[in-house]
Amino acid sequence: MAQASRGLLIERGIWRVAGTLLGAAVGFALLRLLPDPVTSVLALALWVGLCGWGMHRVRGVLSYGVMLAGMTASVVMLPALIVPEHATALALSRVACTLIGVLMVTLVTGLFTPPAPRQDYEAQWAGLAHEVTAQAGQPHDPVRENERLAQLVRLEGQLPLMTAGTLSAHRSRPAIEALLRASVAVLAEWRRLGRRSADDAGRPDRDPVRARLATELERLAAASRALAAARSDAEATTGHLQAQGALPGLAAYHDRTRARYAGLLTGGATLVAALLGLLWPGPEGELMALGVCIFSMVLGSLPMPRAVAPKLLTGVAVGVALATAYRLLVQPYADSGLLPLLLTLVPFLIAGGLARASLRPGIALPALDANMCFMLASQAGMPVAGTAAILHGSLALMLAAALTAMVAWVLPEHPRRHAREAMAALNTGIERLLAHRPLPAGSDGWTAYGARHTLRLAAYWSHVDAGGSSSPQTPGGPLAWFNLGLAVQDLQHLAASEAMSSPLARAAAQAALARIQAAVGQPAAATAAASHLRGLAEDLPQDESVARLLLQDGARILHEIAATGAPASSPPGTRP
Repeated sequence: MAQASRGLLIERGIWRVAGTLLGAAVGFALLRLLPDPVTSVLALALWVGLCGWGMHRVRGVLSYGVMLAGMTASVVMLPALIVPEHATALALSRVACTLIGVLMVTLVTGLFTPPAPRQDYEAQWAGLAHEVTAQAGQPHDPVRENERLAQLVRLEGQLPLMTAGTLSAHRSRPAIEALLRASVAVLAEWRRLGRRSADDAGRPDRDPVRARLATELERLAAASRALAAARSDAEATTGHLQAQGALPGLAAYHDRTRARYAGLLTGGATLVAALLGLLWPGPEGELMALGVCIFSMVLGSLPMPRAVAPKLLTGVAVGVALATAYRLLVQPYADSGLLPLLLTLVPFLIAGGLARASLRPGIALPALDANMCFMLASQAGMPVAGTAAILHGSLALMLAAALTAMVAWVLPEHPRRHAREAMAALNTGIERLLAHRPLPAGSDGWTAYGARHTLRLAAYWSHVDAGGSSSPQTPGGPLAWFNLGLAVQDLQHLAASEAMSSPLARAAAQAALARIQAAVGQPAAATAAASHLRGLAEDLPQDESVARLLLQDGARILHEIAATGAPASSPPGTRP
């Protein structure tokens, strides 16, 4: 529960309570409706898999409540299925203890946890908007473009954390998303203009690229004003700008692939572990099954579970080792009351807290699991057990962590796959534009849809090429696909506008669109398509300046995509 900011602490506490109550209700309902153990296990695995899937289908901190709904159902059902004696009382006690823990942590740490540094965060947005606006009037610089994209990705990743817990913080979210969208669009148009030759500079007045750049700069300025208004709690001003359409945001995004992956991981692991627990009745089987469910939900909630699995295994091993030592060497001497119990736990709690607070991720991340497993396996406050029971319980928890880590490690997961998925989403959007089909729900146009997936691609851009790194000077880049969608829209407008172009220019635009359609998703065909568009531009008379300019833009963008190619599959033995 401990978090770096008070708003995140409070919001996670709210969703933890909600998820705990929902999971408990589902768990008790399934036990009552499905008395057969095997059927109950199947239903539990289905519910946990659904929660694992749902963690990546909801937005922000709400996913934490979904995760707890899956965990708590397991906490209620697994003891009842594997160790039926006093199962209902034990499940109710665990739910009550979870709620008590949430309340205590929220109240105690809430007194000392500072609020999120929202002013600094919003000041970074204001500075970024200023830099993007300033760059739009200067010669294109690939290095600065990549720096701005990296800033956008970093600030977007912090958005759920900075807007959690307070209404005023949530109020600023539309303005920030509008800044994201407008910044990507300005960078894209800046790149497109910067790729033109010196002969193209300053012509013509009806250039749609320059017109759209001016529009996006106005939207960027409006979003900056709205963010300042939200910061001063002027809700009416923000709502007024949104009503006028001055704050168009990003398309809604749900990672379907990651959701399916998490659902299969959590549901499948819970099913196998629960069935093994039925064959291994007793506290050890229950602990193993419960550990698999908890660990799989934790890994399934992460963007890169395969990368975190070794750290989880390390933390569990440390926590279990400390818990085993505590139960064998310390617990027998702390069985005489509350004060000795607390005194013996204090050194472990202080050491665990300091490790969790470490600035080194290699220590802080495993320390989270080490603390959790120490408290789970130490059985502090319970009667002293025999050596065999202690060792069996420790081995069961280690087996749970090893099984879950092994599944997460074997299943494919690599940043390059996410890059391919982002490229595929952009290609799908371009294909829909070419086929005059609406973009996926939640998108109000190519800019909203393309900007969302361009930011996804930018987050994994260093993993695009076969070498695992991409120079800022690479001819392509995350913005190449976004600009191709803009070029398609410009050519479609050219092909359909009798007032804007002659029959010859409209025919050239139609031919260009047909070649682009054949090249989408096929980097090898993009070079030929680029040459074809360049030839179409050269065949037009000089007075068709708009059409020639748009065809040349399209040719350059296709050449960039061809130069980048498709991201290679992960070489054997590579690690994310």
